[in-house]
Order: sequence, then structure tokens, then C-alpha cells
Amino acid sequence: EEHSQWRLALNLVEESRAYSVDWQQRSTYLSSLKACAQGSKYKLALELLDEKQNKFGEATAQSHAAALWACSNAGEAELTLEQFQRMQERGVHPCANSYGAVIAVCEKTSRWSTGIAMLDEMRTKGLVPNVSSYLASLNLALMAGEWDRAFSLINETRERGLHSTKDKRFDYEVPSYQESHAAEQSLHALELIQTKPSLSAFSAAISAAEKSQQWGHVLELFDDMHRIGIEPNEPIFNAAIHAAAMTKKSCLALNLLETNLTTHGTIPDDSVLDQIIWTCVSDGNWVEAQRLKKLRNSTTKTST
Repeated sequence: EEHSQWRLALNLVEESRAYSVDWQQRSTYLSSLKACAQGSKYKLALELLDEKQNKFGEATAQSHAAALWACSNAGEAELTLEQFQRMQERGVHPCANSYGAVIAVCEKTSRWSTGIAMLDEMRTKGLVPNVSSYLASLNLALMAGEWDRAFSLINETRERGLHSTKDKRFDYEVPSYQESHAAEQSLHALELIQTKPSLSAFSAAISAAEKSQQWGHVLELFDDMHRIGIEPNEPIFNAAIHAAAMTKKSCLALNLLETNLTTHGTIPDDSVLDQIIWTCVSDGNWVEAQRLKKLRNSTTKTST
């Protein structure tokens, strides 16, 4: 079931059940359940879990965890919590992976109080969260406005040397072919700036630098505009705010945000606001982080 092979495993499971072929052994059930988790096939996962329980008289903590992740990945919060309780009623002690599935779905469905309670419970039992659980717990703490807890989680991840390159909430990774194309655009735009500086030339250069994640270069170009006397437009302000947040320059990001609000009366996308909030939290600037969180929530309610 490794990597993309989970799709093949899932197809095999579904086909065998469609033709009533009973080939599952004790060892293959876990692989099947993991494939269901990858594919968010929670109904099939729960059927397999019960089937294993009936056939062998037991279902391990790993099997339950895989079924929980199938429910969690599908965004089925109530069902995830129900199955979490059910496994304990069966006498199966939840592992860290099981708690991780519950914390993840709580983050996904904004159930911050339940998610934080799960984090506290697993720690009480001596279980250590993995990187994904730390990230989800940190976001839950921010949702709840528990800034001391959020700061504590950040310090804890640093002390443990934990980091993740796959945090989808703040994932600005660009495929290599796009990076190459953006680099070409950037060179062309820089030539235009040198020969005939204009708002459009700077806009093209900054856009290309942002796409290729050259955050420092975005800020340099933004400063050059001010030096030359060209007034940035709203997209350029947003790009500069984004770059300041990504380079952990919270004071600069906040100043640019206020200037943009005064000049254009607009607020950046939620993803950029989230990044500024995280930067403020990392700097221990809880007052601004809380203010931005309220601003983000107010804009979200207005848009809906």
C-alpha cells in the first residue's frame, strides 16, 4: 500500500468484495484499511474493521487508527469521535496515531475545544504527538485564542527538532517547471525596469518573484518602487505583505497591511492573513495575532 500503490490496493479490495471473494487474512486487513484511509473510504473501512473483528475476534490499535483516519480524511467528525469511543469500549487503547486522526478532523471542522481536549488526554497517557498533530493542535489553539498554549507548542516543536515541508495550510511550493517559467518572466521584467521603469514592469517582476518564492527579491523591488516614486497598486501591496510574512518580518507585514487598508481599503487573502498571524505568534506578538484573527473571522463572515 506504499505511496501511490494504495489506489491499486483499494481497487483490489473493492473488486474482491463486489465478487464476494474472501481472500483477506489477518495481515492483509491492515493494508486494506490503510488504503481506505488514503482514499477517504470510511464506509468501506468500517466494514473491514467489523469484518476483521468478527473473523479473528480482535482488531488491533493500528487497524482502528487506520479506520479513524479514513473517517477523518473524509471530514466525518461525528463518526470519527464515535469510532474513537467505540474502540475504547472494545478494550482497544488508542495509540498516538488514533489521537492524531481525531485532532486532525477537529481542526478541519473547527472543533477547537474537543481537539485541545484530545491533545491534553493523549499527553496525560504519555503519548507524543507527531508533526501533523502538532501543527493541527497549534491551529486549534489559535482558533481558541489560547495564545500561551500556542506559544508553548511552537517552543516544543523547536525543542524536539520537528518540522514539516507538507503543511498544506501554508504550502506555497511551486513545481519546478513553473519556477523556471517564473524566472524567465522575472528576467524580462527586470530588463523593462532598467530601461523604462513603470508600474506594469514592476508588477510583472514582483509577480514573477512571488511565484518563484523569491521573497527577499519581492521586498527589494517594492522598496525600489518607493525610491523611484511609483505608487504600488493593491496586488503589489498584497505580494509585499505576503513576502514580509514568509520572511518572518511581522512588523513590516503589519505596517504594510495597515498602509494597504488605508490606501486601498482591502484585506489580503485568508492564506496571507494566516501566515501573518503565525509570524506574529512566532514573535510572541499575541495582541496583534489576536487582532488579525478577529479581522480574518470578520472578513470570512462578511464574504459568506
